[in-house]
Amino acid sequence: QELTTFNDVYIDSTGFGWVVGDGGTILHTTDFGQSWEDQSDLLNGNLFHLAYVPGSNGQQAVAAGTKIVVTADGGQSWQAWIPVTNFGAYQGVAAPSAQAIYVTTNQGKLFKSQDGGATFDVLPTLPIAIEWTDIAFWNDSLGWLGSREGDLLRTTDGGQSWEVLHDTTFTSRLEFT
Repeated sequence: QELTTFNDVYIDSTGFGWVVGDGGTILHTTDFGQSWEDQSDLLNGNLFHLAYVPGSNGQQAVAAGTKIVVTADGGQSWQAWIPVTNFGAYQGVAAPSAQAIYVTTNQGKLFKSQDGGATFDVLPTLPIAIEWTDIAFWNDSLGWLGSREGDLLRTTDGGQSWEVLHDTTFTSRLEFT
């Protein structure tokens, strides 16, 4: 049996969860990982990041890597979104609600879906043009972007504008103790 590299995992407090990995691998569990159902994406490509929609009772998830795939039925079917080229590889994904999904790329781009992953739009240019590796949203409006170097941005309007909290390129705006 061929080994698969797993790149991200999420399991909620009810036991629902997924693992994503290389070759479009998607595995689903409903019992805290005691057993797994193969829901692998048949379009190939590696999946590096996984986000689960809070409160969806294990039904909605989004995974990103060389493409973005979204499920709204517990993984019985996955909708793939393959964007226009020249935006780079996907680096992070956040799904604060069933409708709002955010995805970053290694070329400093940020995509947002407002319809549960059916379509994605590129958001306005970010104030620092670097590779954003981490993304987190508390709700549809409040979110943060982080880089490996320690850069940190915050939005309070769903990504339309960003406040620089920490910029390693020019100045440090936060005091770390």
